[in-house]
Amino acid sequence: MNRGIGVDLISISRFIKFKNPDDSSLRRIFADIELEYCFSKANPARHLAGRFAGKEAMIKAFANVGVSGFDYKEIEIINNKNGVPEAVIRGNLKLNGAYLNLSLSHTDELAIAFAVVEMKNKQ
Repeated sequence: MNRGIGVDLISISRFIKFKNPDDSSLRRIFADIELEYCFSKANPARHLAGRFAGKEAMIKAFANVGVSGFDYKEIEIINNKNGVPEAVIRGNLKLNGAYLNLSLSHTDELAIAFAVVEMKNKQ
């Protein structure tokens, strides 16, 4: 089993300027479901930063097991039925049942994400 970890830390202030989910910059990074979630919150910047950090952490974790070439929108950070963030991979990548685990957190200034990827065979 191949395991990869990734972590990302980002300043929430980078996302304060975004006031509208239709912003073209956001649409290049986030799926509709992610934008709907973030902009349903009182402080969208905090949630945008957390999800962006999640995508970056997943990209780093996959790189550690030899998988690269992700587009940001191919990694969706959604909440499961218990409200826990999860990464879902969309697109044409064949991941052979990869196990993904993700944790997001934030302060007033920073968002952090930690990701773990476990794969049966190196890609």
